[in-house]
Amino acid sequence: MVIRQERKRYLVVQFIEIIDTKELNKLLRRQFRYLFGELNLVRSGIYIMESKVDKQVIIKCNHDMRDMVEASLHLIVDNLPTFKVLFVTGTIKKISKMIYDNELEADD
Repeated sequence: MVIRQERKRYLVVQFIEIIDTKELNKLLRRQFRYLFGELNLVRSGIYIMESKVDKQVIIKCNHDMRDMVEASLHLIVDNLPTFKVLFVTGTIKKISKMIYDNELEADD
């Protein structure tokens, strides 16, 4: 029996102020569990990483659950600062390239 590796997606999220990633992780998991249940929370594989750029967070999740993760993020009602999802990609390498390109555009 062949088991396929699950495909991952990386969401780069820009906040208007610095946010604690541990607190964001707790809030996101609680909201996701409330909306979609414990089973889907486990399937989603949510993992939050800090970005090298201030006020940005990288959220790693299963590609099938990306829309659910975004919906949960938007529906968190606890004092979460305003944010926007900058881009979604399938590899970390692409993220570093896009962040570098965005920094160059901001400098111009």
